[in-house]
Amino acid sequence: MKVLLILIIAIAQLSAFSQADSNKLFFNELLVSANRTNVNDDNTADRNGFGIGIYRVGKKSKVFNLLFGFEYNKTSQFKKNVFIGHFANMTDVIYNLNCLSIPTGYRINMGKKVKFFIEQDFYVDLGLSSKIKGDYHSYSPTQGTEITSHEKLNADLNSFNFGVSLGLGLRIPIKKHELILKPDYKLGIRNLSPTQSVFDNSYFRFSAGISHQ
Repeated sequence: MKVLLILIIAIAQLSAFSQADSNKLFFNELLVSANRTNVNDDNTADRNGFGIGIYRVGKKSKVFNLLFGFEYNKTSQFKKNVFIGHFANMTDVIYNLNCLSIPTGYRINMGKKVKFFIEQDFYVDLGLSSKIKGDYHSYSPTQGTEITSHEKLNADLNSFNFGVSLGLGLRIPIKKHELILKPDYKLGIRNLSPTQSVFDNSYFRFSAGISHQ
């Protein structure tokens, strides 16, 4: 239900964005995205997510553009086993991370009508919320018994991350606007686990949206 609500809001914003006067807009690019984490290991599997972002991109007629913006990104990953304490652990765990991202970077454009571009950003992630759900196992050392239940809990993760991203894209003119198509990769640098374990949040992403020329 939350996913459907966010998609409806995104579509409404795209419609309003496409009808607005470009002279009154500070943010001149709006993209929605789908992502898939790239954190696979013996205990971890990748999962799908989504996002939406608004950006200010410098003069589109130039070869070199500076840019910055704000994004909401939801990413997910699966872990077979998570250590909770000496007498508890979780299995078959889904992590859902909701972040506000602030990218700043540059774009290099090539071509005449349909333009190909290369984009590189540095970004900061501010964690809005992080949840885990899975099977919770607790043990009684005195009675030698185990209790299992399905739980949804707050994830004990650091709420600040930063990283770099690299993307390629196309700018396709459509009347007063441009269709933007962009695959990119976001490399999270900080370990989000507060313990000695490792928890990374890096992912591939494909974005599509519109821009004022």
